Amino acid sequence: MRDFLRLLTFLRPYRARLAMGIACMVLYALTNTVAISLVQPLMGVMFSSVGAPQVAPATSGPSKSGASPVAPSGAAGAILGQVRMMQHDFEQALLRVPPLKRFERVSLAILVLFLFKNLADYAASFLSVSV
Repeated sequence: MRDFLRLLTFLRPYRARLAMGIACMVLYALTNTVAISLVQPLMGVMFSSVGAPQVAPATSGPSKSGASPVAPSGAAGAILGQVRMMQHDFEQALLRVPPLKRFERVSLAILVLFLFKNLADYAASFLSVSV
């Protein structure tokens, strides 16, 4: 254990680069997850018929059994609330527009997301090698 702690002292000048590299890796993982989740709306727009009724997004009301879901409290509840609010805004921007406009917006979102994903991958690789 002492040898490991002694080796960590050599890492001290590179702490900022290492922290930035880890942050870029986390950003890459998040954007990769979001990119996968954007495939479903794109396929829905591409393969839906023009005259078909649009499906409304699911609401977060009480479940079929009548019991309301337990919401986490504290920081986890605040984060979950922010995620739900962003999801609602995203659904409003995509579901309340004509199909061609929806296709345009989803395609643009995918392109911007892949730009950020690849920039984060490049930065994480660069910063990891420099440490």
